[in-house]
Amino acid sequence: MYSQKPLTPKFNRARNWTRDETKILLAELERIVAENPEDRREVMLRAHPTFEQTASVLREHGFVRDGQGCMIRWRNLLRVYKQQRAASDSQDPSVLQNYPYANEIESIYRFPPEGISSSYHIHGDSGSPGPDGSQSGHSRTWTQANGSAYETPARKRQREMHQLSDQIERMDQKLDQANDVISQLSDVIRSLEDRVARSEEALKQSEATLESINTTIGEKDAKRDELEKQLMVTVQALSQVIAAKKAEQQ
Repeated sequence: MYSQKPLTPKFNRARNWTRDETKILLAELERIVAENPEDRREVMLRAHPTFEQTASVLREHGFVRDGQGCMIRWRNLLRVYKQQRAASDSQDPSVLQNYPYANEIESIYRFPPEGISSSYHIHGDSGSPGPDGSQSGHSRTWTQANGSAYETPARKRQREMHQLSDQIERMDQKLDQANDVISQLSDVIRSLEDRVARSEEALKQSEATLESINTTIGEKDAKRDELEKQLMVTVQALSQVIAAKKAEQQ
């Protein structure tokens, strides 16, 4: 076990970190984030309880640090790593080889830290020694090394927002199509209603015409009956006249 004389709280954060302390810090952070889902890693690496727990582990190894000091050390390590990473990608690939904690930081994340492209080359994969001391004859991107399933929480949220936007757009298209169908059906219904209205009007006119015809027929029937009665009266009168003349002649 490492041993170190405890310092007063005033100097706990100001004292320079040793390599042994830093290795324990990074190993504990890797263990903590490995026990949490991927979408919680960024949150865990910003949470004070994470670094309080890390400080407790350091104290078990004889290093007196508090949670605030551990958080500041982690942020400084990550800031320097990103600077070295950017310089390695844009200028000299050998720049990152001199940064002693690159492999530990990459192991903590398993995916590019926020602010770094997933297409950059991994430390140890561009001809530099890897974690096992072997040489790699080709360069790999982070995505190639870890698989496309790894993504930062921010990129995951962005991907999910794009998927949600695509779903909403597809729903809007389907809604527009449904509205078009409804509009066409409404036109058909209005056309049918117009035809029914015209048919009802024609039926009313036909009924009025039929009623007029029936009235005319009734009037003619009444006149015919009247003529028939008058004819019968006339026939009866003639019959009487004829009968009277025959009687006079006899």
